[in-house]
Amino acid sequence: MVAGLMAVTTGGSLLSPVAPAAPAPQSAPTNVPSQAVAQPFAAAPTPPATPFPGAASGALSAPSPQADRRAWQQQVSPEPKQRIKQVAMAAIGDSITAFTDRNGARTPWSWVRTAAVGGVTDAGGYRHWGDTSAQILAHTGRVKADVVVVMAGTNDIRDGSRPVPTAQTLANVTAIFDRAGVKARVLSALAPKSDGGAAATLKLNQALRQLAAQKGWTFVDPWSSLRKADGRWVAGATVDGTHPTARSGAIAGAALRAAVVAVSPDRSILR
Repeated sequence: MVAGLMAVTTGGSLLSPVAPAAPAPQSAPTNVPSQAVAQPFAAAPTPPATPFPGAASGALSAPSPQADRRAWQQQVSPEPKQRIKQVAMAAIGDSITAFTDRNGARTPWSWVRTAAVGGVTDAGGYRHWGDTSAQILAHTGRVKADVVVVMAGTNDIRDGSRPVPTAQTLANVTAIFDRAGVKARVLSALAPKSDGGAAATLKLNQALRQLAAQKGWTFVDPWSSLRKADGRWVAGATVDGTHPTARSGAIAGAALRAAVVAVSPDRSILR
């Protein structure tokens, strides 16, 4: 009950005690029916304006009407979220990269499956079982992609008995990149080999690493955790001594995807 009001009565009974009312002004009626006469309320004092952040210290100035309008517009019509761009990855290589084998059966190990995920898309590229670096070069054309990955040379080694000269393989790999015509380039190390080609593959991988450093390309060895010191596969990582298992291919794909994201022209769009 507000102070300064008479108590409301019903049938002459007082509902609740109140403080004695102030004497009524001369002009007030002497007989009040069953309703109370309220004294006029005094105007409530205007509360101080809530200071803007930092006002006490003088660190900030008061926001302008224009700033208030912009803030209101952002609340009413927020800007749409920025669309995430996809990174197109071209992959060039032999059967370890290809989706099918010499019989046309779908391969379980292609590293592309786990590289082309999460914002990285498969933009194609030449991939064929059994091809040497020279054969891959002969079939490579210009690709439309943001990044190109090349993994070529396994079939230059074969069983190690008559490997293609290292200088020729390096020249072919360079020409493959040039024909693809993509500036962002990732060169992959070759997979381990559990046959007579293991030592020769290790030697070629070292030459490929040096070539990438000279050319300014990104070199990645996605097989490092799957290779023994002598160049052979670790136990359980290969299906036939040359090709990886599905799990091994997935491990390599994850490493290559990280490299693709790192060299993407707009790598800030991916996490």
